[in-house]
Amino acid sequence: MATQPSFCANCGAALTTPGGAFCASCGHAVAAPAYAPPPAVAPAPADGATPPPAAPAGWAAPPAGPPAYSPVAPVAPARTGPSPATLVVGLIIVAVIGAVGYFAFLSHGAPGSITIVPSTYSCSSSQQVAATVKLPASVKDTDQITIQLDGAVLGTVPVSSMVDKQADGSWLKTTTQTGSEGCSNATGGKLSIGTHTMRLIDAKGNLLAEGSYTLTP
Repeated sequence: MATQPSFCANCGAALTTPGGAFCASCGHAVAAPAYAPPPAVAPAPADGATPPPAAPAGWAAPPAGPPAYSPVAPVAPARTGPSPATLVVGLIIVAVIGAVGYFAFLSHGAPGSITIVPSTYSCSSSQQVAATVKLPASVKDTDQITIQLDGAVLGTVPVSSMVDKQADGSWLKTTTQTGSEGCSNATGGKLSIGTHTMRLIDAKGNLLAEGSYTLTP
């Protein structure tokens, strides 16, 4: 609201006429009062609602929308067991050891063989029984062969007197006899009924060949 000055700015006389445009003493124009707009009044909240409190000094509104997404690479869990590569290497080692053991077992077998057909025959029959002896080429012409029957030594003879040398250096011979003849031992006596094993041994005590057969009455 405007307020009129109380004294004349020219002569200093009191202005007694409210709202007068001139001083009554000297006739000087009285300056119009400066207009001061009324203070703004905040509107009353609707339906009795309480207006929000004013923001404190220095406060800034948060940015609109959710915060920017920043992907984080997942962390792999710590491995507690052996790696696949370790397992594969372990399996290969086991396979190699198994193969070495298998071939080592085969190397302990006789390099030759004694095959009797039929492997079971009667001592009272005239049936023909064939005995085939095979020896490896590592056996030399001058080697002495010891013959064993059921662990007992029957004799030692030159290899050439028992088997024939083949073109590839190996040794082979097949002989036949009747069942009754096959039941006789080296001294002309009769072998016992049951299974018997014959072995051929070289001069160093190595097994060259073996074979078994069974006698019946």
